[in-house]
Amino acid sequence: MTDGTRRHPVAVLAVALAAVLAAAVLAPRFSAAPSFLVLMAATYWVGRHASARAAVPGLIAAVLVVGVAHVLSSPGGGSHASAITFFAVMLVIAPATAGLIVRARARLAGQVRQAASRLRDARESRISAAVTSERQRIAADLDGVMLRGLDGLRRHAAAPDRGEVAELERTARETLAQMRGLLARFRGGHGDGPVVAGHPGDGEAAIPSLPELRARVMAALADTPPAPAQAPAALRLTVPSRRPVDATLALLAAAMVGLIAATRAWPADALTGIAVAAPLAVSRRFPVPVAVVSLAATIGYSITARPADPTAGVPAVAMMVLIPLIAGAACGTNAALGILGACLAAIPVAAVADPAAPFSPASVAGSLVLALASWSAGRLIHGGGRMLAALAQATARARDEEEAGARQAVVEERLRVARELHDAVGHAMTAIVMQATAARRAWEADPDLAAGHVAALRDTTSQAVEDLHALVVSGAVTLEGVPADTTGVASLRALAGQARRRGLPVRLDVTGPEAPLSPAASQAAYRIVQEAITNAARHAPGAQVEVTARFDGGRLALEVTNQPPDWPPLPAVGTGGHGLPGMRERATACGGTIEAGFRPDGCFTVLAHLPCEPASEVES
Repeated sequence: MTDGTRRHPVAVLAVALAAVLAAAVLAPRFSAAPSFLVLMAATYWVGRHASARAAVPGLIAAVLVVGVAHVLSSPGGGSHASAITFFAVMLVIAPATAGLIVRARARLAGQVRQAASRLRDARESRISAAVTSERQRIAADLDGVMLRGLDGLRRHAAAPDRGEVAELERTARETLAQMRGLLARFRGGHGDGPVVAGHPGDGEAAIPSLPELRARVMAALADTPPAPAQAPAALRLTVPSRRPVDATLALLAAAMVGLIAATRAWPADALTGIAVAAPLAVSRRFPVPVAVVSLAATIGYSITARPADPTAGVPAVAMMVLIPLIAGAACGTNAALGILGACLAAIPVAAVADPAAPFSPASVAGSLVLALASWSAGRLIHGGGRMLAALAQATARARDEEEAGARQAVVEERLRVARELHDAVGHAMTAIVMQATAARRAWEADPDLAAGHVAALRDTTSQAVEDLHALVVSGAVTLEGVPADTTGVASLRALAGQARRRGLPVRLDVTGPEAPLSPAASQAAYRIVQEAITNAARHAPGAQVEVTARFDGGRLALEVTNQPPDWPPLPAVGTGGHGLPGMRERATACGGTIEAGFRPDGCFTVLAHLPCEPASEVES
């Protein structure tokens, strides 16, 4: 149908009801099949597309029209109540319910698609987050070992006597042993690589069981934000568990058996009628055997029984509605087609075999339409389940691929760190150990040779400590581990806490009433403190770093002071960095100022003044 009919489903129903009334008045003796088909399609469309406010009065009107049309087309004797109830359920309520189920399943499928799309879109960011988390874990382990080791090497790097040389050798050996332990652990994670679980049953596989389908859909919706409020109700309606379905069929079969047993003559009428209805209780689990038994019993009932209104149609409901509906929903294509063919063949056979009623092609045509419509509704349910299963399967695959990609990225990061440690740290530590050992052994036997080893040892230690310390410190004080939306003083607290976790002695004090900072000032404050802590760790290793943030009026004063180092600095290696000029550029860019230099007591201080946002700007 067109978009207009989707927007106005009740108008479509009104047209269909007018056509049904016209057919009942103008052609009451002709086949009712076209009217059945039109009305079922219209009520299905209402359930599929109408809002509850519009659908309820429309369906009530449809039930009334069905009653009027039946009275007009069957003015003869007999009770109209049972027939009107039957047609109201079959032509109005059942198709509208089917439309509602299809509608709910379509929404559920849309949520599953959104979940899969979100997984695909977030794959790179989640993998990056996994790698970042692994880097933080590795850095914490690495910093704890390397910072202590490098600070120890720096303390004894001058090697003025044999004791210092021996201590330098011991420190280098311990650092090397600890580093090898880290290497073994990092490389040991290589076996955690991606293992993508197989998904048997792809392609033309049968629809999964209800519990399996339910579990798949719930798993697929786990990452979908609107799912918690909507998924349970939608799942209960569209993917019910097996127990409610079996209980409903059992109750329906019991009601039919009770009605037949209470109203049919014993033994022939009652027993054949019970043989039609009783197997329906297990029709979901055994659709083909139930169809064979129930259809055969229906034909036998038509031959032997002399039913009188109003219960004549009860056994026929199984042949025209229940069996084709359940077969369409529960069976594969071949079995469903086979059962449909059996129902379509049994309907005219039962009509011809009934000696109590004359054969009516119009009545048979209407029954065939009901069987086809019921089977089609079952196939819609079956197809919706298959679609949900496929979408849930695709979402599960996307999640598996994401997890596998994250595991692979983590493994590669571990191996990369292991290679860098081996190349950068292993060679330097091994050289220091060898030269310190040679100097210690030759200290008394050959002082000149020992002096040469000590000179080489000093150069090697100086270069190694400078390079490795810069590498480790740059990883210890980074943006990693601080949430992206953390700003202002909160970001400084997170930075100081991260530095302490990495082994750097940093303390932060905040004074004065905190005021909001502009994004530029907040970023400048973070970078200035970060660079100051980094410089202190490089040039005054082991020294306490005091960070003070003072709010005074409309400005923030940041003061970062480090105590003098506990041991003399190593000889300068290489050229100076760009830390102070970079800090000055950041302060100037947001309207602030910065000063830096040594104090008389040997401490080094960085003092920055940054503007706070005016209150009016914050409130606006």
